[in-house]
Amino acid sequence: MEGFSVRPIRPEQFARIMALPQAARMDLLEFLGGTPVSARQVDMLILTAHQKHKRAAVEARRATTEPEHA
Repeated sequence: MEGFSVRPIRPEQFARIMALPQAARMDLLEFLGGTPVSARQVDMLILTAHQKHKRAAVEARRATTEPEHA
């Protein structure tokens, strides 16, 4: 691709990506591999993925701990 430059992600960003759940990690790495983004955008994408995972985990925990209403 002409005019396309790949910027490597920083080691701390890579570590944060690797801490994500597998599905989120794979999606994010695939996106980053095909899309030119700034370091700041990478940070925002990681934060968004982490927040979505955290929300989903809280909702799943809530669903298993709340008593069912008869």
